[in-house]
Amino acid sequence: MDKLIEKVFLLKRDFKILIQLLVDSILILIIFLLSMYLRLDDFSYVDKNDTWLTALITIPITLITFYKLGFYRNIIRYISNEVIITVFYGVFISSWIILFSSQILSFEIPRSVPVIYFTFMIIFISGTRFTVSLLYKYWKSKKPKLVAIYGAGSSGRQLLNFLKESNEYKTVLFFDDDKLLKNRTIMGIPVKSPDNSEKIINNYNLSAILLAMPKLTIEQKQIVIEKIQRYNLEIKSIPNVSQLMIGNTNINDLRNITIEEILEREIVPPIKKLLKPNIENKNVLVTGAGGSIGSELCRQILKIKPRHLIILDKSEFNLYKINQELQNYKIKEKLTSQIYPLLLSIQDRNRVFNLMKKLDVHTIYHAAAYKHVPMIEKNIIGGIQNNIFGTNILVESATKLKIENFILISTDKAVKPTNYMGATKRVAEMICQSSAKLNLKTKFSIVRFGNVMGSSGSVIPLFKKQIKNGGPVTLTHKSITRYFMTIQEASQLVIQAGAISNSGQIFILDMGKPVKIFELAKRMCYLHGLKPFTKGNKGDIEIKIIGLRPGEKIHEELSKSGKYYKTIHPRIKIVSETTKSKKEIDEIIISINKACKKNNLHEIKNELNKLDKDFNLSENFHDVNNF
Repeated sequence: MDKLIEKVFLLKRDFKILIQLLVDSILILIIFLLSMYLRLDDFSYVDKNDTWLTALITIPITLITFYKLGFYRNIIRYISNEVIITVFYGVFISSWIILFSSQILSFEIPRSVPVIYFTFMIIFISGTRFTVSLLYKYWKSKKPKLVAIYGAGSSGRQLLNFLKESNEYKTVLFFDDDKLLKNRTIMGIPVKSPDNSEKIINNYNLSAILLAMPKLTIEQKQIVIEKIQRYNLEIKSIPNVSQLMIGNTNINDLRNITIEEILEREIVPPIKKLLKPNIENKNVLVTGAGGSIGSELCRQILKIKPRHLIILDKSEFNLYKINQELQNYKIKEKLTSQIYPLLLSIQDRNRVFNLMKKLDVHTIYHAAAYKHVPMIEKNIIGGIQNNIFGTNILVESATKLKIENFILISTDKAVKPTNYMGATKRVAEMICQSSAKLNLKTKFSIVRFGNVMGSSGSVIPLFKKQIKNGGPVTLTHKSITRYFMTIQEASQLVIQAGAISNSGQIFILDMGKPVKIFELAKRMCYLHGLKPFTKGNKGDIEIKIIGLRPGEKIHEELSKSGKYYKTIHPRIKIVSETTKSKKEIDEIIISINKACKKNNLHEIKNELNKLDKDFNLSENFHDVNNF
């Protein structure tokens, strides 16, 4: 029986879908006939043509409905309660077909049959999936997973000894790059080269590869992962082997390698003297404190012990979450910093000014922004009001109150923008640049960088969700590239850049090499043990090219000229970009405001173009306010 179950679970995905279609066809027929019996209390309906014609109509339409709803894309081993919603919609349509047959086609089907059918279908269609999922988990837990250890050195041998005591994993193979170890045997386990090992892996029927090379640098680990990720196996990272051996951790701490680790790079330790000047024992305001960058800035800032940390966000839920986290950290670390949560929009001029004055703010980290390109393309005026007018209000308040430091969080999309989000962020930069020219008491800094891993706007969480749901993984263009860095690194660099600034400078964070998103999507599929495929090919999960969205670039840039100037930090550079005078910018902002009030998007576009000749904004407006 176990061998039969194993063969079924190891079938290719296409065969698994065919089995699902067959099982569902049988279930639909049986449940329909059972519903008829429960209503009529005899089997006389079996001899009637109406019964079989209804079944003949219902079965294919129900299967097509489930397919269109993406029901058969779900990977059963990862199935969740969300599948019940899909089943509900599919079964509702299926039940309606039976009702249609009885009422419109005048088939002899009692009207209560669809109701009985609906109930049983929900139970059995959902139940079969959850039963198979439980059976899979039982099958996987009943027998040890066959694994290979990557690294036949001392750590690998220690791990092998430890796994011998485990009922969950059985080591059948070592992989190692050392040519002297190739085809040798260590402690009874053969050692193979990881190059061209697909046949070996299939022969051993491996479930996972465990990395036992703790001294590898991030770059070396990435090279290793690239070699083995194509084998459709889970790649797990072991905890510290010595901790395993003395019992301070256990085998359950083995975890899957994440895409964030593959994209990660060696961390450059922060320059400590650059962390404290704008924060330690000062009153610090973070706008957009509940967002991905804003919240990480708050965490980093609190560690540096400000006198007051003022966290501002207009989302009650996001503000609540970050406030609770910071308050708990403060108690745990016995900090004396006071935390003030402000539920507030940066567009509220009077409240912004009065609260900044009352709380005697010294430093502002302005992270509040609408940053989703497709959303701003459909809500241009909303994006302008927040990203331009909101920034202008903050800048004017900061200069009037002679606040010491103002650090704007910007984006690579502000360079030669082709979308309104990028354009609004470039205008925000220009507001800060022009204010810095007035030689006021406030020191302005602009920090520009690309995508951060884990942010709400990143493709990584989207791909994870799509993979969990069985695909397709959607991609706008096969050649599209993006820069990535971790939120932690970006936040630390933002803080350090603010301390370097002489006012009005635009800082570029070193993002490393741009990542090809198509390759990123493939890697994420491989890390989940799935073989990706594109249209016309075969595999486990589809990568679907859906076309560029309005305003989307294939490649992002970090500066217009590509010329950078070094700073004392190796990952922070300065770029020189011109701006207009404060008077010119103020006049155009007034004109844009008038155009917004008239809901005139063409006029808005023309006014934005006056600020920068490199704006390349579309007139194919998608703004929902334009109705």
